[in-house]
Amino acid sequence: MGRVKVEFDDLKGVVQKVGSGVVFKDQMNWNKQAYHSSLVTRSHTGNHTLTAANSGELHIANASVTMALPAAAAGTAGHSYSFLVKGSSVLTLDPNSSDKIIGAGAAGTDDKDVLLSGDGAFIRIQCNGNTGYDIIEVAGTMTRES
Repeated sequence: MGRVKVEFDDLKGVVQKVGSGVVFKDQMNWNKQAYHSSLVTRSHTGNHTLTAANSGELHIANASVTMALPAAAAGTAGHSYSFLVKGSSVLTLDPNSSDKIIGAGAAGTDDKDVLLSGDGAFIRIQCNGNTGYDIIEVAGTMTRES
């Protein structure tokens, strides 16, 4: 029989998983917790243009910032980007002029931004290699540019 690991998560309570030991989780301290130690995190206080090399990283908005997304193309399908908002910051995701951000109840429109706000707000998007980015998961307040 496999080992059992017990986690105390401030959102979920006691969680039983495969593994061994006991883990205490604090919801939003991504860059300080052992269970996320292999996740590359980048803190931002200014605007940033993402590249394929940033795929798989967690980008933390420590100030109101705009993240310019790479253009969707066949070679970029599957690239994913994750974002976390800290404090009262507002994160703006700016797609390429011919790309959309699709999901969360909307088909998306070319060259229209998505804004995320609220401490702890989170979004993960994935490039579909054709029309832009699909929203994989989102939490917090999300609005779209009109």
